[in-house]
Amino acid sequence: YLNLCAEEYMWVKKGRIPKNIWESWKNGMRHHLKNTLIKRVYLEEKENSSTSYYGFFDAFEDSPVIS
Repeated sequence: YLNLCAEEYMWVKKGRIPKNIWESWKNGMRHHLKNTLIKRVYLEEKENSSTSYYGFFDAFEDSPVIS
């Protein structure tokens, strides 16, 4: 799931996906990140991530769900 989200992020950064589509996708991710199991995996991946996520985790730095 996170890899798919990271690819969506990469494509919006390259201008291939409209920003309003990305915002809808991002809102969906925020919803799923309220789940404690998904949030735990997200935080583990963020901590151990390499460049394979295309800067994806930066998109959620301001999200109250992650804090």
